[in-house]
Amino acid sequence: MRSNDKEFVTIRVGIRKDQLHTIVEMKKKTGKTLSQIVREFCDYGMSARRG
Repeated sequence: MRSNDKEFVTIRVGIRKDQLHTIVEMKKKTGKTLSQIVREFCDYGMSARRG
């Protein structure tokens, strides 16, 4: 596995395919890195599930 595949492994954890489009749009708007957005997305997802 190449090192640049790591980001995609992160994405596949807890994120559905239909959410991927949203993340790509957020990436364009915010200019953040993919991993930053994924981390925020996962944090939000976790807290939403708990609460």
